Amino acid sequence: IGGKETKEFVVTVTTKDTKPERDYEIGNLVSSPEKIRITGPTSLINKIDKVTASVDVSGASSDVTRETDVTVIDKNGEQFSSQDMSYLNVSKVYVTARLWKVRTDVKISAECSGTPADGYQVEGVTTTPNVISVSGSDEALHALAEQNNTVWIPAEAIDISGRDKDCEEKINISDYLPEGLKLTSDSSEDVFVHVNILPEGSTVCEVPTKNIKVENVPDGMQVAFDTANIEVRIKKSDESLDDLTEDEIKASIDMDGKEEGSYEVPVNVSVPKGYELVDEVTTGVEVSRISTADTGN
Repeated sequence: IGGKETKEFVVTVTTKDTKPERDYEIGNLVSSPEKIRITGPTSLINKIDKVTASVDVSGASSDVTRETDVTVIDKNGEQFSSQDMSYLNVSKVYVTARLWKVRTDVKISAECSGTPADGYQVEGVTTTPNVISVSGSDEALHALAEQNNTVWIPAEAIDISGRDKDCEEKINISDYLPEGLKLTSDSSEDVFVHVNILPEGSTVCEVPTKNIKVENVPDGMQVAFDTANIEVRIKKSDESLDDLTEDEIKASIDMDGKEEGSYEVPVNVSVPKGYELVDEVTTGVEVSRISTADTGN
């Protein structure tokens, strides 16, 4: 019969399919000791692939510590039979699941670095999404609250040097979470940072699409806008002029000859004297048939 052998294995802790109470997530899982020695026949010891220990966290709202048997998994991913286990000398371990509270309304604030092209300025920086959900230790959540519940994306992450139009960068928000915080398990790590870059002296006005005049709607058709507002970029000939209000901007679209379907159409914009349009404006529209049932015929 082959000889005996002793080997050390790291204990991997799992929670199987159990989940804590809704406002909590697993912060981390620890085994004490972290690694154990197993003694037994060489043939069996050589079959061991990994050692796991599980902790049940069903409905828990504070840290859970349990003493538990370990499970030994062979190189085919199968659990050792109780007969094989009886030949091994394996100790129990204590496992702890540390629970972190979830905070759902964490804001993201981003800045950018670099200087845009000559004659251009940064109008604003926005992110999509603009709030995220994180879980964290009490200390980390307390520190976050003191930071106004905001995660900051540093300026060096977004470089707009030499740009003369809007730009967007995709970043991994996990890289910027302070120590002791992590995204909740159902969150995406992707955050899009959008930088508005405009000619100097220009501003963005929001015009409600309901204010846009729709001309030449084909018979029996109706036109619906894809968004509630469009952005119109305007430059003043003189800095002392007031900013325009939405009703001073006249906008219209021409639907002549359009059939049913979706279109990206140019918007004709007129602005008062002293102001000029910086760039072309388009809007998405949906043209559909007016169903006869609605007209009462």
